[in-house]
Amino acid sequence: MLGVMRSTAYKASAEGTFPVSIIRVGGRWRVSQEALRRLLDVGRGVSSQRALCR
Repeated sequence: MLGVMRSTAYKASAEGTFPVSIIRVGGRWRVSQEALRRLLDVGRGVSSQRALCR
């Protein structure tokens, strides 16, 4: 989705440089859907993105 390998994403999260906040729940990593949508909407019209999700 973001164009990075899983190992790169884990490294960025450990360093605190991942572009959205990450929450660790047990052995899993969670990213806020809202934060991820905001990140992906950069450079696009938000209304057109919402229309695609419906």
